[in-house]
Amino acid sequence: MSIRFFRWTFVVLMLTGLAVMLLSPPQTIGVSASWSTDSYRFAAGTQSWFLILASLIVVAYFASMNGVTPERGLPVPGMAGRFVAFWLDFVIAMMAIAPVFGVVPVLVEWKRTGIFAWTFERSWRSSSDSFLAISGALFSMVGLFFYYVFPLLRRRPSPGGCIVGYQIVCEEGKKLSFEDATMRTLLAMVAIVGCLVTAFVGRDRTRGKLWFDRVFHTQAVKL
Repeated sequence: MSIRFFRWTFVVLMLTGLAVMLLSPPQTIGVSASWSTDSYRFAAGTQSWFLILASLIVVAYFASMNGVTPERGLPVPGMAGRFVAFWLDFVIAMMAIAPVFGVVPVLVEWKRTGIFAWTFERSWRSSSDSFLAISGALFSMVGLFFYYVFPLLRRRPSPGGCIVGYQIVCEEGKKLSFEDATMRTLLAMVAIVGCLVTAFVGRDRTRGKLWFDRVFHTQAVKL
């Protein structure tokens, strides 16, 4: 199946999730903890609807990693598309990650209280709160890194890149190692944060390269 087929799949899934959140905002998806000297709040949970959506995103994500990519297109000279794709990917990734991890605190709270609820909130501390908050952050970080790194290893566009219409490829058909793909992802995140600097430093518009592309011999090309 052509990789272009998945463009509209990801658009529909993302818009569906955003529409549900706007029309019927969930109380909490994932884990949220905040405290001060005189107050404490711990909220966590998920929703059955978002679990279904997360499952569909995961299925579409891995299916797209086996899609048939077209012949290498022309270099992408602009940077705006990459910026948009990065944040589209972030939104799609969190729609898949947060609802899944939200199941864990729900089960922990159910076991502790004997009462099942998709979401919960309390103003007092439990012994498991710190573990759940830290593990939730780690799970999200690992999930995000995998989400961004795996398309580089598979030589496929990320869902965000698929929507925008470009992908990252190596020069001369080479393949990135896991270490290089991980480091390139880290540098790309740094570049996005410093996008105003990235737009002017080490950029090669003709070959679709930003400064970190020069390091790993990659470039952005049209789908």
